[in-house]
Amino acid sequence: MRISDLGELQLAVLHVLWANPSATVHEVVGALPAERASAYTTILSVLRKLEERGLVTHETCAGARMFRYRALVTLADMRLEMVQELLEQLFDGSAMQLVCHLVEAEMFTTGELNKIGGLIKPASTRGKKPATLSASLPPLEPGTRASSL
Repeated sequence: MRISDLGELQLAVLHVLWANPSATVHEVVGALPAERASAYTTILSVLRKLEERGLVTHETCAGARMFRYRALVTLADMRLEMVQELLEQLFDGSAMQLVCHLVEAEMFTTGELNKIGGLIKPASTRGKKPATLSASLPPLEPGTRASSL
């Protein structure tokens, strides 16, 4: 399944589930940002569609007639898939082209460039890709641009 097939509300619901180990429909509704506020039935429908796609699962709450939903895919996995899609669609599969574009478009602050440089230098001496870069990234909220991080 391609990430680009997900709508903004579906991604917003996933963000709620990534921030919480599990949540009921009511909890998801309450945790959505104001601009994504939706009716209970709408969120229930979104959760069911995400479950059909294999991104979410549910468990019955003990002693209650409701379900708790949890994400089956991590935020890190989604980020990786989205970046891979972007690389394939716009940068001929080249991460270097993407980074050059971001630098040329002045998407990074000087501090961010220094931090990236600090991650690249040790990795290049080992001949490996930096493993700690994604761990240092803050979680993206729905609608957040990389330039605003």
